[in-house]
Amino acid sequence: MPTTTHPAISAATFQVMCDLPRGAVRDLLDEYRRDSDILRKAFVALDQYADRPDPVCTMGEELRSPTTRPSVMKMMEEGRRPHRFKRYWTPRSGLDYYPFHR
Repeated sequence: MPTTTHPAISAATFQVMCDLPRGAVRDLLDEYRRDSDILRKAFVALDQYADRPDPVCTMGEELRSPTTRPSVMKMMEEGRRPHRFKRYWTPRSGLDYYPFHR
């Protein structure tokens, strides 16, 4: 134990952006109120997500194989689509290869 006590003259400040259900915010605030090291604590709801309902997800949906989940099927379709801005090389020289490729 130190013989002299000095007040803290420096601090660290940080912000965390997280996606939480509404019920978890109350529990975290309760826990942060008990922590004496945290001086200021606040949660701010983003306007773009404030009116969106919480997603409903069940364990049965999560345990399905990835190829049968609709979200994974949508990502697979996006991956199969041809690129919008990819320039495909068209050979106008009659060669079957690109002669300037090293």
